[in-house]
Amino acid sequence: MSLSWESYHEIHSIMVRIHMGLNQARWDDLAEIFDGVTLVTKYTWSDVPLVAEGGRRISDGYRETIRLHNGLPRVQYTLTNVLLDGDDQAGTANSWSQYFAIAGNERTWNGGRGVDGETGADAAHLEVFIGGRYEDEFVRGERGWRLVQRTCHADFTGDRSVHLKLDPYEARTIRAANP
Repeated sequence: MSLSWESYHEIHSIMVRIHMGLNQARWDDLAEIFDGVTLVTKYTWSDVPLVAEGGRRISDGYRETIRLHNGLPRVQYTLTNVLLDGDDQAGTANSWSQYFAIAGNERTWNGGRGVDGETGADAAHLEVFIGGRYEDEFVRGERGWRLVQRTCHADFTGDRSVHLKLDPYEARTIRAANP
């Protein structure tokens, strides 16, 4: 069987709304989307995945770790290359997609840039600081489609100091030592 266009659109919208919530620090929206979800994050540099369950726990994790600048994360998560398959009759679907996120410094969000080259520490810089893929599982219930599991593979990571309040590598080490 296959997914109808309506089901595809509904599931894809859930995936995009997650990034909208991250980009705009809309923690309550994320709590709603992640309600009943298991989120597994895997880093290439660690054997220990980070696992969180439940909407409020997941959204609070983002709230506690994401650095805000004037109320916004000042990053842009982008979803791409979505492969979505499922069965409308069975009410199940899964997806594979890729993501990346861009961060800048204060100069990138405080004023326009021209075509003149900027150099030095005060120059406006944009950089991709993370890239990876998602493996998602969805089910359809009485209220429509919902996400039930997301495995996030952080395949490439760079300097996330503008984005995060803590270093995930250090936090992972602390969690492993103090279960």
